[in-house]
Amino acid sequence: MKEALALLGFLFLASAALPPSGGAQEGGEEALARIARADPVLAALLELIADPSPSGHEEKIGELILGKLRALGLDARRDAAGNVTARLPASPGMEGAPALLLTAHMDMVPGDKKEPLRPVRPRVVVMEGAEWIATDGATTLGADDKAGVAVILDIAAASWASGAPPSPTARSRSPSRSRRRPRCAGRSRCAPGSSRRATPW
Repeated sequence: MKEALALLGFLFLASAALPPSGGAQEGGEEALARIARADPVLAALLELIADPSPSGHEEKIGELILGKLRALGLDARRDAAGNVTARLPASPGMEGAPALLLTAHMDMVPGDKKEPLRPVRPRVVVMEGAEWIATDGATTLGADDKAGVAVILDIAAASWASGAPPSPTARSRSPSRSRRRPRCAGRSRCAPGSSRRATPW
């Protein structure tokens, strides 16, 4: 879990806007496929960002996340406001430990407000020897906060696997919105966020 959280922190701290080309080396589908094969978190991220989900259009991405959580055997649900939640039971002997809450929002800032559902076209850009997953410049990448969703899915899969270390109850939550006035059900609260056009790999 620590490694996954460290990756999430790295994704956000090192995120930066990249120019459409700027003389940097670029990679297409093959480079993206190679990255996806090498890292399950980034594979999930690439799958999630392929589905544009600006505020008000989270139905499809919510169903994708719900399906992935249920495929792991988790008790995952979606409330009337569109928030997806799941619960991972505590390991034997850890039932009395405080529960952990993992949360990441599903919506993204669209790069093109006139066409908010414009498909995200990821590409790999090599700058100063480092590879970055970026867009073609027409949209935002959506890594805020689909990177967080990808990490939560990875933690859930690893924690549910046999032989996982003892851990307290974990609750996963993907609120439908993070900006303006969040759509939250009951007593839930959604935190504000921001967006970037690129994320390092």
